[in-house]
Amino acid sequence: MFNQYDRFRLAKPIEGEEFPVGMIGVVLEVFPDKPRNGYIVEFVDPDTGCNLGSEDVFTLTEDYLNPLK
Repeated sequence: MFNQYDRFRLAKPIEGEEFPVGMIGVVLEVFPDKPRNGYIVEFVDPDTGCNLGSEDVFTLTEDYLNPLK
């Protein structure tokens, strides 16, 4: 389970996006739902501070997120 503002590594590709697996993102919202948790996440360019991807945020399930160690 991830919490709001946790950072994570992308565990698998997002369909239609060019993010590499392992890219770091941030959890913005958590939706604790059964059978799987849902998360609103963002990916930000560290140089510009702008959101990356075709959307500002993405709704993903926990299987897309790996914890940072």
